[in-house]
Amino acid sequence: MEQKGVVAKPEFKKPGFYVRISNTVFYNLSSSLTSRGYFKDLKEELRTAGIPIFYASYISVIFLSTLLTFIVSLIATIILSFGNFTIIAVLRSIGISILLGVCAFILLYFYPSVERRSLKSRIDDELPFVALHMSAIAGSGLEPSKIFEILISDKENKAVAGEFRKVVNQVNIYGYDIITALRNVAKETASRKLGELLGGMAVTIAEGGELADFLKKRSETLFFDYKLSREQYTKLAETFMNIYISVVITAPMIFSLLILLMGVSGFGLTLSPAALTVILILGVSLINVIFLVALHLKQPSY
Repeated sequence: MEQKGVVAKPEFKKPGFYVRISNTVFYNLSSSLTSRGYFKDLKEELRTAGIPIFYASYISVIFLSTLLTFIVSLIATIILSFGNFTIIAVLRSIGISILLGVCAFILLYFYPSVERRSLKSRIDDELPFVALHMSAIAGSGLEPSKIFEILISDKENKAVAGEFRKVVNQVNIYGYDIITALRNVAKETASRKLGELLGGMAVTIAEGGELADFLKKRSETLFFDYKLSREQYTKLAETFMNIYISVVITAPMIFSLLILLMGVSGFGLTLSPAALTVILILGVSLINVIFLVALHLKQPSY
């Protein structure tokens, strides 16, 4: 029975229109493939990534999306061929459509894996602060399940709160005891660090240990790892800065000198100063975008 004051959200939501259409067309095929043991790794990725969709339904979505991509791209390539219905043109259109369909299949197939890694990164970034908060709450003498209920309401740590909601749901909806719920979520979470934290909590509670002391020590370890990751990012940023300075300052000079030597010697195309300036500006702008994107991808969220 659900406890008062706890709003437990279901782990699976009502399927949307596109998912229902996919199930109507391909669910029998998807169920047949999954029953034979196909796409086992995809099932694991969906669970750990926290994507709220059933295993067979997601495979049906992949199949329908692949089919629609093939059909739409085939129609588009035929229209763009301007009525040139030769055998070569038709084969080229079919080949392009098959290629785009395969690309759609690959993107959707690996999307849960990408989402899992993204979730793992967000959880690891939030975990040191959450563990410190948990140790403070545990020190007040509250029972372990109440700790998770309090942290779920914290809007600052959405990734970790999503995992803690699973613990609360397993206790309040499925009727598991807190130790079993902690062990179950520890096995399924995308973050190894969070899994170790929940597993350690389960062991501490089962053995009658002091939960506040365990969480305090664990938060210290997580903050140590957090500081190391920040130091690594700082060194990476310094490396990027040195490469950036070398490329942005040296490369345009070498390129300009090369163009001038080629123009004087009569080899290659002769560029006007205006055209050379435009090329250099575009090149430097592209380099800036590449470095900014690289730093943004490597930058921690906390």
